[in-house]
Amino acid sequence: RFNKWKKESKIQSSMVRFTPARLNRKNRTDFPSMGSKAIQGKVMTFWLCDVAVKFAEREGATDLDRLVAACIHTYADVLKMMDEFPLLLSEEQAEKIFSVGQVHLLSYARLRKLSHEATGSQSLNRSMWLLLPKHHHMMHMLETTRETRVNPRFYTLLCGESFMGIISRMGRLVHRSTVSKRVAERYLAKLGLFIRTRYALG
Repeated sequence: RFNKWKKESKIQSSMVRFTPARLNRKNRTDFPSMGSKAIQGKVMTFWLCDVAVKFAEREGATDLDRLVAACIHTYADVLKMMDEFPLLLSEEQAEKIFSVGQVHLLSYARLRKLSHEATGSQSLNRSMWLLLPKHHHMMHMLETTRETRVNPRFYTLLCGESFMGIISRMGRLVHRSTVSKRVAERYLAKLGLFIRTRYALG
């Protein structure tokens, strides 16, 4: 289903295969892990959003189904806005990211509360939606975005991983005795070409 969705959405992804070991960790203390980088997690978010929304729109959907869909949909919306909006946000754009992100945080917190209240080993939604440091970090990110109106896309993990990918490729192409100097030179040349092309300078 994921591969079919990728093809229909025209999205490229090198996501690893969905195997039982990666999707289900029974009797483990940590979350299942697909072993993916941040960009693959982003693609997964968009797919899960599509699946959750369709599931919540079906006949007979429960309030819990709709709450899960709202939680994932608002998170995906924040990611999409970060991709579409420029570096410097307008007041309206910053407020939109903040308000949609707040709905995501509140819906996630509500899911956590419902999960905590669920009793019985077979109860639906039991022992899920752990509150992790990322939840708190996102709250601060949203507040900073609202205050500074700087798009968080330019200083979050995705941006950092992209930078590390560029640097590592450059480092593999130079001799180890001059790696520091040559990587810095190549990166400055790449940055200069990007600015010249992006802003049509000279």
